[in-house]
Amino acid sequence: MIEAKSGLRANGSFIIILLLSILPQAATDLYLPSVAAMAQSFKVTLDLAQWTIAIFMVGMAISQLIYGPLSEGLGRKKPLLAGLILSFIGCAICLFAHSIEMLLMGRLLQGFGAGACSCLFRAILRDLFKGDTLVKYVSYLIMVYSAVAPAVPVLGGYLEYFFTWRASFMFLLGYTGLMVFLILAVLPESHRDAHHSKLKPTYLLGCFIQLLRSPLFMCYALFASIAAGSTFAWITSAPMLLIKGAGLTSIDFGWAMLVTSIIPTVCAGWMNPRLVKRFGVQWVLYFAWSLLFVSGGMFLLFYYFWHFLPAAIILPAAVFFFWSMFVYPNTYTMAFTPFGHIAGIAATLYAAIQMSGAALFSAIFSHFPWRTPIPLGFVLMGVALLSLMIYKLGLKRNLSID
Repeated sequence: MIEAKSGLRANGSFIIILLLSILPQAATDLYLPSVAAMAQSFKVTLDLAQWTIAIFMVGMAISQLIYGPLSEGLGRKKPLLAGLILSFIGCAICLFAHSIEMLLMGRLLQGFGAGACSCLFRAILRDLFKGDTLVKYVSYLIMVYSAVAPAVPVLGGYLEYFFTWRASFMFLLGYTGLMVFLILAVLPESHRDAHHSKLKPTYLLGCFIQLLRSPLFMCYALFASIAAGSTFAWITSAPMLLIKGAGLTSIDFGWAMLVTSIIPTVCAGWMNPRLVKRFGVQWVLYFAWSLLFVSGGMFLLFYYFWHFLPAAIILPAAVFFFWSMFVYPNTYTMAFTPFGHIAGIAATLYAAIQMSGAALFSAIFSHFPWRTPIPLGFVLMGVALLSLMIYKLGLKRNLSID
């Protein structure tokens, strides 16, 4: 009976962790089908409306540098609750925004709050589970997240179609409020070794210096950053290519995003541990970046022959999502292997580097002329070559720990 209760408690905690991991992604993807409608509502350009993506990522990237260190001294729940409350306030501002400036301010605050979820769910998962149990729950998280995340734009498309773009923020407001309740009522404090002494600048500085001086950690964090940036290249361009270019409705757009991503990510998530076990991480990463290069080439080739035929955009994007699930789990695992003793701070720095790349790419790409898939194709091919070059140089410094 005790073991059964313990199992139920573990499963309940894992469900909350899973919901936390989805929240930042939902805050980005849910309203993607509504970007064009938002631009029209505020009578601004689509480029300016796309800045709501970049400014959210800026807030999330910066705030993660705060939540991780605080969680080492105060425990995980207090910083997490503070972040969720900030995100709740940001959602409310977005919901009632009467200008694009107010919407951008709300998105920035929402990003500052969501940084707590993005950073601390990894640390809580590591706190609560160890050994084979941790491996089991991480596998579950990747598979469920891969299936759920692509469905978010579908929901956003229906919300925008039957209501308005504000409905997405109403949904996020309720989601965030539910998370506040679950954290208060259900989730246990996972970091029992938290102590105020760990908030001392000398301790925190020493941990950050250790990570910053590690070529292995920084190299794999850089790969994650570049990968996140390329993902946001697709996110930034997708509404223009599929809605403006291919003429899809907001609902059609959501379903296109779902079909494009769910099957490739679930398949790759199932294949990745098996390929790593058989061939090693080095081979899998080379394979992944080769797929990314192929995806970029497909965008160029298919546009040349079929222009804005939806399949000419969806098929290369499916290869792109297939690539992503071979990169994210492996770079994260390789970066964290030697730093379990400072997992909270490592999660902070890793996530901040990853999200900084996403924010930088998103800000740059918001000014790109996404009227055709040509810029996206060249960006993805360039990212693939850059990653392969960095990894080859990294291997010369013995960064691989296969």
